[in-house]
Amino acid sequence: MAIKIRKGSTHKIQLRFEQKSVRYVAVSGVTSAAPVVITATGHEMPDGWRCAFSAIKGGPAALNAAHKPPRDKEYFKGKVIDANTIELNSVNGKEWSAYTAASGILQFNLPVDLTNCTVMMQIRELVDSPLYLVQKIETDMEIVEEDGFIEIELDPADTADLDVDSAVFDVVVTLGNGDVIYYPKTDIIFIPPVTHAD
Repeated sequence: MAIKIRKGSTHKIQLRFEQKSVRYVAVSGVTSAAPVVITATGHEMPDGWRCAFSAIKGGPAALNAAHKPPRDKEYFKGKVIDANTIELNSVNGKEWSAYTAASGILQFNLPVDLTNCTVMMQIRELVDSPLYLVQKIETDMEIVEEDGFIEIELDPADTADLDVDSAVFDVVVTLGNGDVIYYPKTDIIFIPPVTHAD
């Protein structure tokens, strides 16, 4: 899915890096409310992470993924309330029947450990074209260590200088142990800057 960036503006891009390993946690409560709140004791899920569910009974069974492993559209973004509870802000369970006690599994891919990593972002007009912009970690990137997130900030000069309507970007991450991982190439659509009539 393409991201949209307005030229001449500051823009932050948050990227999530997941391991293949999955953590499974028993669900012990689901509210019939808006938003839905999940109780999963000791879940250890990072805030803002994506999660999926299976084997929940009662009205909240609507949360269950239909596929194993779940497909991208079967994940929810979870807001961590505390060590035992997660809110699904996008889900309205107000009309659900009661949750059936002690049923269900929460699952999520473990975050990549980004401690001491370095990051390079490359923006190109086309996949094989010369670089238009290279961002360096020392100036414009924030690493949220241990939570699997990298936040890249493009300042107004960066976005204004790109004289194209669309582009692709990729991100190369060198981990503290020397391993290299990549964020897949992603399309960017550049929106003209806001202008004010005199």
